[in-house]
Amino acid sequence: MGEVTLGLVQIKSQKGAIGYNIISMYKYLEECRKEGVEIVCFPEMNITGYIDPNVYPDAVLSRYHTSIQRVADMSFIYQTVIIAGFAEKNHQGKPYIAQLVAKDGRIAGCYRKRTLSSEEAKWYSPGTETPIFMYLDKNFGLAACSDTNNERIFKEYAERGACLVFGSAAPGIYAEEGNGERKTDFELSISECKSKFGQYASENEIYIAATAQTGYNCGEDCSGGGYVFTPKGDCIYETENCQEGMLVAKILI
Repeated sequence: MGEVTLGLVQIKSQKGAIGYNIISMYKYLEECRKEGVEIVCFPEMNITGYIDPNVYPDAVLSRYHTSIQRVADMSFIYQTVIIAGFAEKNHQGKPYIAQLVAKDGRIAGCYRKRTLSSEEAKWYSPGTETPIFMYLDKNFGLAACSDTNNERIFKEYAERGACLVFGSAAPGIYAEEGNGERKTDFELSISECKSKFGQYASENEIYIAATAQTGYNCGEDCSGGGYVFTPKGDCIYETENCQEGMLVAKILI
């Protein structure tokens, strides 16, 4: 068992603004270097923004796109494992909501979101696999946003030897900027998310580390939220507010 330092980035990602979103990652990677972060997790679709692919077709990227390779290069430059999200091109149908793992200058693999909301199902294809990734000699898995409603995914990871699952989200509510009514919706959503993560962590005896997009963006408002749950289900780290930033967490795995 050894200590691993995680970085959970809570950030606003512009829809379709790939270059801008990638540049915004550098600030946090510099912070990772200063803090000794070994694995940094960015929110769901932080590279492309959380998009309707029919509105932003040019922001749907293949795994081999130059922008994705740029993120892979960043993992080598900063010697940090990077988890980041994008809308992934699917040559056989609707695109995927994907989370990549970049390590030592290459893409180690991708997780494709398995549990889609009714709206997402109009735009995206569901993934079918729960791939395992490795850091040192420890296995970890990935999940995305509405996967929170699918406890089977977390059980599968535990059965396959994962001791840690990263959950990335873009929990948006469509509203006008400054709409005070959204506060209650956010609180309910965050409370449900924390409750389920705590349950899945304790039932499967795994760590769960989660982070989300934050801020108002093109008619959609994201709540943010970063958490770390222990295998006993205890929340030992939590973001203080919805401001952009990185939560640094140390865990023993």
